[in-house]
Amino acid sequence: MFYDYGHEAVLRNSQAGTLVDTRPLLRLVYMWMSVGLLVTAAVAWFIASDVQRVLSIVSGGMFILVFIVQLGLVIGLNWGIRRLSPGAAAAMFMVYSAS
Repeated sequence: MFYDYGHEAVLRNSQAGTLVDTRPLLRLVYMWMSVGLLVTAAVAWFIASDVQRVLSIVSGGMFILVFIVQLGLVIGLNWGIRRLSPGAAAAMFMVYSAS
């Protein structure tokens, strides 16, 4: 498979000789990326709006716990991306975005 760099976003399958429009897929990818960024921004604003919350995360072991959870989510998503249901993958992505 290779990309055809013409005016249209298409993916050419060299074996079948078919063209697939990738615009709907890219639109959904950017939509999920935007939603993830909005979730991250909302959680960051919520935590940063109170000094006590920031201090409790930075001074306690919560910072390391959040880091380990993020690492586990990334490894889990990469390991199970073909086996996870779309709902489970979306939930893991939202938890990752919120952490």
